[in-house]
Amino acid sequence: MNTFIKIFLIIIITIPAVVFGQTNKIFKGFGLEVGAGYNTATWKEDDSPSAYRRNQFWLLPTMRIENIFTPRNTKNSIKLKAFSFIGYNVFGGKSKKYPNGYEDYYLLRSIEFGSLPTLDIRDKFQISAGIKCQYVFNGTGNYYGWLSQPDTIPRQWKTENHNWLKGPTLSFGIRMRYKIKIITCGVESWFGLTSVGSTFLENNYRLLFGIEL
Repeated sequence: MNTFIKIFLIIIITIPAVVFGQTNKIFKGFGLEVGAGYNTATWKEDDSPSAYRRNQFWLLPTMRIENIFTPRNTKNSIKLKAFSFIGYNVFGGKSKKYPNGYEDYYLLRSIEFGSLPTLDIRDKFQISAGIKCQYVFNGTGNYYGWLSQPDTIPRQWKTENHNWLKGPTLSFGIRMRYKIKIITCGVESWFGLTSVGSTFLENNYRLLFGIEL
């Protein structure tokens, strides 16, 4: 794994524990979330004067384990907490269907982790903002023929592995979540700060359900 990612992972795990002094009760605040995200992607090739955009609506899976760090002896109705997570996310971009039948989509699979300062209101409603890092370990392009393919040639789906879609990237996100007992429901948006590979920039918008102990 890239050294940059190792350092980032150590930081997001250790800093909240040091700041809030919570070194015991390991399972307090532990949770699991699963959901789906809508993704958009933009990239530009060196020999192309314009950017490629893949922003058709589709949903891709995401899941994570998480922990909420809470300050000790805090009895206020509004608390400052730290939300840390590590998870698996699938994202990418999907094209429109062209008049000649051509279409394509890109799938990227990643491990992601982050730490978000969180404002918790009455232990029910949470608002967060922060940074996440993800490492893309697999990227594919899936093509229904090629764009200028003549109608006389039958179209078939073809999948290509793309090494240029692998590597680390950073995103800024905002998040809102509501909790009833241990059941949670949240929405969040992530905006790419750095590109995957050299030019692939993505944004995604998620709906997640989970539990928090």
